[in-house]
Formats: sequence, structure tokens, C-alpha cells
Amino acid sequence: AVVKELKIYADNGKVNLNVGLDAVARLDPVHGFPGEYETAQEAVDAVNAVGGIIWGAHPYWCGLTSAEVNTLQGIEGIEVYNASCRIIGRQYNMQCWDELLDMGRKFNAIAVDDIHWDYDIFRGFTMILAEDKSLPSLMKALKEGRYYSTRGPLFHSITFENKILRAEFSEAVSVNVVQRRSAGFNGMLDQLITPYLERKPVTSLEMDCNKLKDNYIRIQICDKNSRMAWSNPIWI
Repeated sequence: AVVKELKIYADNGKVNLNVGLDAVARLDPVHGFPGEYETAQEAVDAVNAVGGIIWGAHPYWCGLTSAEVNTLQGIEGIEVYNASCRIIGRQYNMQCWDELLDMGRKFNAIAVDDIHWDYDIFRGFTMILAEDKSLPSLMKALKEGRYYSTRGPLFHSITFENKILRAEFSEAVSVNVVQRRSAGFNGMLDQLITPYLERKPVTSLEMDCNKLKDNYIRIQICDKNSRMAWSNPIWI
């Protein structure tokens, strides 16, 4: 596994960096990962200096606000889902993510199982569109944002041409295109009052975005088992 996570722990006024990203650990061990830093920003800078990639881990579980996350520069984004955090009901981070997007931060997101215990395994995934399974190829795809997050549902394709958004995905009973603040699009409006388990699943989406300005769009789907998947945002 290449995509794990970076965690920054506050302890006695110091910042302890626990890097679980294999790419960072292999690049140059003399940098001393994991290590201690005076501030979170210094920890982020240290990882970037050796070619690493950083996502803020489980901000809801940490009790971090979007304003606090927004102070960090040089991070790729945050975890939108962390399976281990479901133990205390803080596994989702969509609100924090959207608030950061509303602030203009072009953050992508990952989903992880964060395996502290065996019952966490295979509950959160980051699906990467890479040329092959080599470390350089995976790192390149991650840095270019060619991935999506999921608890199980799959995106087969997402295209945005001439401001027309199209997506193909596995069966979903809830489909939303999330946008800035109160704007958005429901891909199953005709079944909105139908209970989830009685809905006829859909596998595609098409949306005309020509009237949207200064906005972002991200697709969020959910299957009949209440498992979600999230695309990275597209900026308009």
C-alpha cells in the first residue's frame, strides 16, 4: 500500500509528525521521519521538501475547524472519510472539506480505513488512476489529482467537456453534485421522496454547467448499503 496518511500530533507544545506514506519514508531517512516540529506548518514543509504528499487526517475527529485547517499551506487536501473514526461517530469530513472549498482552497480528498484494529480494514479506499502500480506512477497520479475516494461504490468515468459534466458509476440510490454554499444538483430528483431501499438505482449523471460561474462541482454518490463515494472537485 502506498497511500496511507500523515498525522500531526500535538504533545507538550511540540508537533510530532507520524508519516505513513511509504514514498516519504523511502526517499531520505536522514530527514528523521517520524519526527518532532515546533509547528504543523514546519512538519508539512519537511514532508514537501522530500517530495511527499500531505492530506490532513480526520479533522472532525481531531476537533479541528476548517479555519484551523486553512492555516496550513502546501497540503493536498484532507480525509473525507476515515473508517477508524466511526467508533466515535466522526468518520465523515464533508462539511470541513466544503467549507475549505468555499474559501477557495483547491483541496482534493482521500478515504482511508486507518487500520488501528482488524475491524477497520477495507472500509475506506482511495482509487488511483495511474499508468501502472509503480511508486513513481502512483505518486505522479496523486500529485495530479487523478483519484477519487470511496467506501465501496465505483466511478467508471468522469468527464467535463464544454461545461457538460458526465459521469458513469456503479449503482447508486443517491446522486448529488455539490457546489459552493447552498448551490447544488440532485441527480435523482424524481425519486427524492422514495425511501432508499425502494429507489430504482441509477448508473449515470449528466449536468449542464454553462450557467455556473466562480464555482466548483464535486460528485457524491451513495449505494443501497449507505456506502458513499466522492469525486475530487472540478473548478469552474
